[in-house]
Amino acid sequence: MSRQKVLSGLSLVAGILVVLVFAAHTAGIPSVHRKFASIIPGQRDVDSFGVQAATYLFAVLGLYMLFSGLLMIYAAGGLGRSERWAWTVTLGTGAFNLIASSGVLAVGVRNPFVLTWAAASLALSLVACFSYGPYAHRPDLSDERALHGAITNHLSGKEMYE
Repeated sequence: MSRQKVLSGLSLVAGILVVLVFAAHTAGIPSVHRKFASIIPGQRDVDSFGVQAATYLFAVLGLYMLFSGLLMIYAAGGLGRSERWAWTVTLGTGAFNLIASSGVLAVGVRNPFVLTWAAASLALSLVACFSYGPYAHRPDLSDERALHGAITNHLSGKEMYE
């Protein structure tokens, strides 16, 4: 199996996992809201500003996870066709998800959903890093005819890397 197909499948699976984590994350917002009221010092009321702000940030992180997971799923198709944009999106999304999930783990949250998010992001980032080769197509410009053809195609609006 080619590296493109492996990365494409991993991106699809990681995206689906992140969207599922988003669903569980969103379902837990009411209970998290009550939990924040009991753990934020001086904020014992569920309607206090600190509890509302913490709940809002929790919800925004969930929304980020939804868009991130959908972006991974969308990029999976381009990865199978060796499109460079899809590799760039996958590496960026995987790395940012890895940073965000590591931050959540660093503050002490050891939830299985966070561990799933971190593992999917780590796997996607590592595989994307090690599979750069197929996405780095460059035309062979060692002779004058190839260089002339590449410049002509570029100026006429045709894709250079076909």
